[in-house]
Amino acid sequence: MPPMITNAVSASITIRAPVHPFLFEQIASYVLYAAGAWIGLQLYAVHTFAAPIWPATGIAIALVYLTGYRVWPAIFVGALSVNLASGAELLPGLAIATGNTLEAVFAVYILKRYLDFNPLFARLRDAIAFITVCVAVPFVSATLGTGALLLSGGIPTGAFEEAWAAWWIGDAIGGIVVGAFGIRQFIRKPAPITPIGIANVISAFALLILSCMLAFWSPEQHLTRIPMFYFFLPLTWIAIGLRFRSITSAILIIAATGSIGTLLGYGIFGDGEITERIFVLQAFIGTMAAIYFCFTAIVEERRQAFRKLEGKLGSMEETLTRSRIEEKAKNEFIAMLAHELRNPLAPILSTLELLKIKRKGDDDHHAVVQAEEQAHMMRRLLDDLLDISRITKQKLKLHKDVIMLQDPLDRSLHAVKSIMATYGHDLRVSIRNKPLWGKGDPLRLAQIFGNILFNAAKYTPPGGVIELTASQAKDEAVVSVKDNGVGIRRESLERIFEPFVSIETPLSHVGTGLGIGLALTKSLVEMHGGSIDAKSAGSGTGSTFTVRIPLTDPPKDAPRPEILPQKTLFPFRILIVDDNAAAAEGLQKLLTLRGHDVMVAHDGKTALASTPFNPDIVLLDIGLPDQSGHDVAAALKSNPDFHGILVAVSGYGQPDDLKRAKEAGFDHHCTKPVSLAELERVFDTLIEKKTAPNGGVRRCRDRTLSCVEPCPAHIALVIMQIGRQLDNFKRTQWNGRIDEIGRTVYPCDFLFRALLSCRSGSDLQYRCIFKSHRSGVISPCRKGGLIRH
Repeated sequence: MPPMITNAVSASITIRAPVHPFLFEQIASYVLYAAGAWIGLQLYAVHTFAAPIWPATGIAIALVYLTGYRVWPAIFVGALSVNLASGAELLPGLAIATGNTLEAVFAVYILKRYLDFNPLFARLRDAIAFITVCVAVPFVSATLGTGALLLSGGIPTGAFEEAWAAWWIGDAIGGIVVGAFGIRQFIRKPAPITPIGIANVISAFALLILSCMLAFWSPEQHLTRIPMFYFFLPLTWIAIGLRFRSITSAILIIAATGSIGTLLGYGIFGDGEITERIFVLQAFIGTMAAIYFCFTAIVEERRQAFRKLEGKLGSMEETLTRSRIEEKAKNEFIAMLAHELRNPLAPILSTLELLKIKRKGDDDHHAVVQAEEQAHMMRRLLDDLLDISRITKQKLKLHKDVIMLQDPLDRSLHAVKSIMATYGHDLRVSIRNKPLWGKGDPLRLAQIFGNILFNAAKYTPPGGVIELTASQAKDEAVVSVKDNGVGIRRESLERIFEPFVSIETPLSHVGTGLGIGLALTKSLVEMHGGSIDAKSAGSGTGSTFTVRIPLTDPPKDAPRPEILPQKTLFPFRILIVDDNAAAAEGLQKLLTLRGHDVMVAHDGKTALASTPFNPDIVLLDIGLPDQSGHDVAAALKSNPDFHGILVAVSGYGQPDDLKRAKEAGFDHHCTKPVSLAELERVFDTLIEKKTAPNGGVRRCRDRTLSCVEPCPAHIALVIMQIGRQLDNFKRTQWNGRIDEIGRTVYPCDFLFRALLSCRSGSDLQYRCIFKSHRSGVISPCRKGGLIRH
C-alpha cells in the first residue's frame, strides 16, 4: 500500500534501489531503527533495558508515518535483535519488540484517523496532537517491556517503578524530538532560498550551538551555571524567523548536546546521581520541545493566516478594481443609452408640440395629443429606469426641505390630468384644508404620488373612478389612491413592489411595461422615512395604495399659501446649439412660434461666433462634433460681451453630468427630451434668480421700480414686475386680446417688446391705462440697467 500523507503533502524521499523496493525499504527501516535502539542502550539504561534516552521510538513513528504500516516487520525485527543482543531472553525480547512496534503503529493510526494531523505542523492543534500522542502511546511499550522483564526476572520487583518511568520518559521524549524531526524534515514544503534566509539560518543556529556548548559542555562552573532562559533567545529567533523544520532541528541539537554533556558530567545537569541527572535533562528537553513546538506552530498558523488574508485582500482588491471598472462601464453604458434614447425623443416631442399648437381644433388634434402622451411615457420609463439604477447603487440624493405636502400633491394631480382625460376617468380628490407639513424632496414626492395616480389610470378601464384622499393620522400624513380597476391577485400582492414585476391585466390599452414604477416608488417612500402598502381583494375588485409620510412641525416663519399671478411669456433672444439638426429645428420652430428670436448653431465654433447676436439665453448641447459643450460654456462665460444665461440641454443626465455642467458654468441643466413648458419654467426661474438679491426671488410689493443689474435678462424682470401689477387687473378691467397663436396678450407684453426694441438707449414713454398706476418714463441707466423716473 502506498504511503498516506494527509493534506495533500507528499514525502520527498526518493530512493533508487538496485533491489526490490519493498525489500530495500524493509532493510533500510531495520537499519535505522536498530541503530537508534543500539545508541539508546549504549548511552545509558536502567537495569540494562530501560533506556531514558531512546531515539528509536521517534525513528519508528517517522518510518510508519512516511512509508506506511507495511514497515512494521522491520521495526519488530530491529527491536527484537537489539534486545537479544543486549542479553534479553526470547520471550521478554518478543514482548519488548511487540510493545515497540505497537506504539509506533498506534501513534500513526491515531494521528491519521482521529486527529486530522498535518505533518507540516502548520497549526497549533497539530503540535498539541503530536505531543499528546507521543506522551500517551509509550504506556503500551513501557508496560509490556517492564512487565515481561519483571515476569522473567530481568529486573527486581522493587525496581519496576523506576524502570517503567525511565522506559516511558525515554520513549516519550524520543518520540517527540526525533519523531517530529523525522516527519518534518522529509515532508517538505517548497520555500524560496535567499541570501538573507541563509544568513538568518546560520546566525540563529550559531547562537544556539554556542548556548548549548556553554550550558552543557563547559567544565567551568561559572559558565555552566548560565541561566536557562539564555536558550530562549536563539529558540525564539528560530521559531519566529524560520519554520517548524528548523525548530525540530534546534530541539534535536539541544537534546543531543545536552545528553552527551550530562552523561559526561558537564554542564548545568552535570552534578548529582546519573539517573537523576538524565531524568532532569529529559524533563528539560520535553518542556522546551512542548513550548517551542506549540509556539512555532502558532507563528506558522498566523503566518499562513496572514498569507491567506493577503491573498484574500489581493483578491478583494482585484474584485473591487474589476467591480469599479464594471461599474464605470455600466454607468457609461447607462449614460450612453440614455443619451442615444433621449436624442431621438427630443425632435419627436418638439414636432408633436408644434403640431399640437398649429392643429388645435383640427380633427387630427386628438391623435397628436395621444402621440405626445406616448412620447412623454417613453421619457418617463427611461427616467424611472435610471432612477432605480441610482437607488440600487445608493447614488440617488434627496434635496429635503420642510414643505406642505399639498404642493407635491397638486403637482402630481396636474401631471396626470391629461391621462385621466384621455381615459375618461372620474378623478375625485379630497385633501384636507389644514396644511400637512413634512420634510421631503418636493420633486420626488410629486413623483411618488404621480406614479401611483398614473398606475391607477393605467390599470382602470376607461370611465373608471379614481379617488385620492389626503389626511392626517397621528404623526403621519396618509395619502390613499383607490380605483375600481383590474385589481391585484393575492399571490401578486407580495411581489408587487419588486423591480420588473408587472400586473397581469386584460386591458388592451395597457402594455407590459418595465415593472419598475412601483419598485421606484417604494424606494423613494422609504428614503423619506415613510411606508407604502397595497390592498386588493383580487382580480376585478380594484386596488388601494396608501402612502404614509412622517409629519413635522411647520417652520416658524412659514408663509401663508398665496396664489401667484400667472406668469407671462416674454420673448427672448435664444441661441440653440445642437448637432442634432432635427432636434434643433423642431425646438427652433416651437420657440419662434412662442414669439422668441431664435438662432441655431450645430457646432461649438459657430456658437462662439454668434456673439453679435447677443443671446439672452443659450440652449447648449454637451456632445458637439468639434468640441465639448463644457468648453463652449467656459468660453462664453469668459467673454465680457456675453451676459446671457447658459442652459445645458443634453441626453446625459447622470449626477456626474449635472455636476460637470455646474462646474463648467451652466446656470441650469435640462435632460433631453425637454418640453416647451419645461423650458419656459426654466427661463422664468433663472431670470428671477439671476436678478433677485442674495439669489432669491424678488417680488414687487409697490409700484416703483429700482435700478437693477446690467443684463438683458434683468429687463425681463422689470417687465415681469410691471406685468404682475397689470395682471392683478386683467380679469376685471381688461381682458386683453388673442394673438395669432392663441395666447392672451396683455399690456405688459407690448411694453416688454417696446423695451426690447429701444435697448439702444432711447427713453420709452409709457402710460398706464389703469387709474391705480401712474405714468412714467423708463430709460437706460449708465450701467446698462433700467431706472424708473
